[in-house]
Amino acid sequence: MQQIEHLTFGNYYHIYNRGIDSCNLFKGPDNYEYFLSLYDKYISPVADTFAWVLMPNHFHFLVRIKEDVVYKFSNADRSIDADRFEEHKWETTDLSACEAPDSVKIPTPHLHFSHLMNA
Repeated sequence: MQQIEHLTFGNYYHIYNRGIDSCNLFKGPDNYEYFLSLYDKYISPVADTFAWVLMPNHFHFLVRIKEDVVYKFSNADRSIDADRFEEHKWETTDLSACEAPDSVKIPTPHLHFSHLMNA
């Protein structure tokens, strides 16, 4: 698997991956749907998707890394309980919507892609 070490905010990227020895990543409709739900969870908060294709043994995405987004919740945010935090910790919001922009946590987009690829 190709490692993504740094993604620059505002830049466009062609992200792709394939199965080991070109074996299938997706064996049926449920696999595609599950992958897309993970994509929505991990990638949609940090990237706008312009084009994508899922094939049985590989996939492609054309994305632009969002600028001026921050995590909606942080470990220090006590407005939600721990169970809800785990469910929503990947969510982002626009920096301009933050009441205290100096105390926000900025996402690391390559970690979002790493979580998707490892999920």
